[in-house]
Amino acid sequence: MKAFLLLFLLLFSQLVVAQTRTVRGTVRSAADKAPVPGATVLLKNTTIGTTTGPTGTFSLTTTTASTTLVVASIGYKTQEVVVSKTTDSVRVLLQEDARALAEVVVTGYKTMARRDITGSVATLSSTKGVSGPGSSAQRQTYKGPQAGAGQLTAGEIHDYSKWKLWQDIAQRDLKAWQQQWHIRPLERYSVQLTTADGYPISNAVVSLKTAPNVSLWTSRSDNTGKSELWNNLFDSAAVGQPVFIEALVDGQPYILKKPVLFNKGLNRIQVSQPCRALSAVDISFVVDATGSMQDEINYLKAELSDIVNRTRELLPASSIRLSSVFYRDVSDDYLTHKSDFTESLDSISRFINGHNAAGGDDYPEAVDQALNVAVHELNWNEQAKARLLFLILDAPPHDDDESRALLKQSIQKASEKGIRIIPIVASGIDKSTEYLMRSWALATNGTYVFLTDHSGIGDAHIAPTTDSYKVELLNKVLVRLITSFAQTPDCQPIRDVAQQTTRQYEDGTASTNAALNGGNEDSALSWKHYPNPTSDVLHVDCRKAPTEVFVADVTGKIVLRTVPTERRFTLNMVSFPTGIYFLKINNGKTWESARFILNRQ
Repeated sequence: MKAFLLLFLLLFSQLVVAQTRTVRGTVRSAADKAPVPGATVLLKNTTIGTTTGPTGTFSLTTTTASTTLVVASIGYKTQEVVVSKTTDSVRVLLQEDARALAEVVVTGYKTMARRDITGSVATLSSTKGVSGPGSSAQRQTYKGPQAGAGQLTAGEIHDYSKWKLWQDIAQRDLKAWQQQWHIRPLERYSVQLTTADGYPISNAVVSLKTAPNVSLWTSRSDNTGKSELWNNLFDSAAVGQPVFIEALVDGQPYILKKPVLFNKGLNRIQVSQPCRALSAVDISFVVDATGSMQDEINYLKAELSDIVNRTRELLPASSIRLSSVFYRDVSDDYLTHKSDFTESLDSISRFINGHNAAGGDDYPEAVDQALNVAVHELNWNEQAKARLLFLILDAPPHDDDESRALLKQSIQKASEKGIRIIPIVASGIDKSTEYLMRSWALATNGTYVFLTDHSGIGDAHIAPTTDSYKVELLNKVLVRLITSFAQTPDCQPIRDVAQQTTRQYEDGTASTNAALNGGNEDSALSWKHYPNPTSDVLHVDCRKAPTEVFVADVTGKIVLRTVPTERRFTLNMVSFPTGIYFLKINNGKTWESARFILNRQ
């Protein structure tokens, strides 16, 4: 009898093994064949599933001869893939879904209470269906952290591209917070530096002055040759009427008298120095490491390699260095930890991976100390073409006099060094902090990024005060911001449009469209523009006179606005530097956009 049972169990186990097989595969984007990490792969009509790894690969065990996989990811259409009994590997190409990441129109907002999450992030839930339209499959529950690249969703508000709107809401909806934080970025002076042959001058020291030794504000020209200067930014700032702008290029001063506010035009300065091709890019991640930030830290660990590797692909001629500062609060086991700039991704990844969230029992945190360390103690490259500081946080700084004074010093010094501050705010941010973060971004020529609820990850996030914004994947937002803020002409004439149609300019287009509220680029345009490239003027021929016309640079910043009275008109680009620009036209019903090249050679 024992022998019979043993034989039966042996045969049964062999039968089970014979019916069990492992299906392996990769999930990629159909548009650019890039891996799609964090995609959900489920056996249809079951709760059995997995998620793709950083390279888009997955492995799933099934007991059926043939099966159907349901593959879904944020921003893509859900796809069903039939796997026959003779196939053990599959390659899935997901189509992008405009509906999944459609433009979001904000009609109201409210302040959310701060969360207190200290546990790990679980990306799958048995009570939620697969993210994506038309899917009824259930997700399998997973315990523990499942953070992966390409999962968090975010929006961006580039207030430079919505300057009139910012002026309105800063003096109406958000005015109460000016008195709390004593900062009001409203009196803006924008400067454009170019060479004699039309190339932008980057990294010049530019100051708004009342006298030779009295500066109201100092900054550095960015990758497009622009510098943003402010008067009366802080309540305690030196009060005076700007008399002139001084630009120092390789130690040589250039003076522009009687500067005008941005509403009256750009302040243009032409220099005698030749075009200079800078290559260094410095990127720092300053992270709130208090107890409520564990989910964001987990995703930074998962996203960092993807962001840096994609950026290096898009900027092959650039030398990218990384640094990081983690901070908590005065009563915690540490106040700040820093890792100075390095070209080694492995080194900075080890530093970030060694940190987790804890402490921070009160709401405000030591943001003032973190910025002080990041701006003053990190070894920023004096000759960089871009210096970017991503500030990731979910709570405001302390607002006592001492903290505000230290913050003011750090913001002023960041502007002087040409460090763009780019806040990335998580759940827990209130309207007061939103105003402050957007003000810091403006003061340092940066932009404002916020996480959204569309990923289904983490607690609720407040919607920003604006007219509209686009929802994107966070890693894509960061890649396009880095590339758009670091793109510079190579001091060679741009020969044709096709030559410059690269992935980095595609990302720049996304930046411009996001900043200017959408529009379909080069898709069934109701107008035409020529010549392209142009060396001086751009002719535009519309079916009827447009409602409004914008020209934006590669960072999304508006450089020209007009309201033509005729359907045919010209745009004078003679005073702008060589580079990629975006023409955006309101035809009375929708916005349409197209790319063109200005070649001053």
